[in-house]
Amino acid sequence: STLNFSVESEASEEPTAAYLYSDINFSGSPTDAKAKASITNNGAVTGSVTVSHGGLSKSVDALSCGVGKYATGEFPAFSSSSDFRNFAHNGFSVETFYIDKSPGSDIHGIFCGTEKGGWGLAVKADGTPYFVVGDIKENNYIYLYAKQSASTTDLTHIVGVYDFDAGLAKLYVNGQLNGSTTITGPFYPATNGLYNKFCLGADVAPDGVHFPCSNMIIVDARMYSGALTDKEVSDAYQTAVNMLK
Repeated sequence: STLNFSVESEASEEPTAAYLYSDINFSGSPTDAKAKASITNNGAVTGSVTVSHGGLSKSVDALSCGVGKYATGEFPAFSSSSDFRNFAHNGFSVETFYIDKSPGSDIHGIFCGTEKGGWGLAVKADGTPYFVVGDIKENNYIYLYAKQSASTTDLTHIVGVYDFDAGLAKLYVNGQLNGSTTITGPFYPATNGLYNKFCLGADVAPDGVHFPCSNMIIVDARMYSGALTDKEVSDAYQTAVNMLK
């Protein structure tokens, strides 16, 4: 499924409208429907999996991840850290629809690109999802934790929004604003040449990966240019749920 957002504007000072930058599909080898990301599968299983959410259940294409089973990717259009910082300063949003069936003794990456900076959607050891972004300098992060742990049997929809112009980072869970916090800025990209890299089912690292999950299903993974509004996040959530009808 593809979401397109646009806002008509007559004034140059109006914020840039959010739009779908990358939309990763899992019907076969993981591919980006927007052709913005190049993705390599590292042992994860793609294809139809039966999932549920809110009383709905259906077989859908997904990425099934585990120890040593994840996907890596990069956004080749960003050729430097400053390229990605400029992208971030126009606002960006990340979305995923996932189940972590076995939260463990460590963090699990869902859709992550952090290395002493960067961005990510991840899960704490107790199953609580969160949004993390690099802020100001190396190893300085802003964390937004959900108010409760996620289900280990049903999908959870989470969106992280980085709104640089408004000076806010936001976390949405199942279409609803779950928390927000102040951004000091500037955005600090991932280091060690990983500024444009990401993982699905783990997090990036200079050699191998960090924070691999043990049993995770990812149905959606999307990156947006621009800060999604409350209404746009609600619409994205409804679109995700509609896949199960």
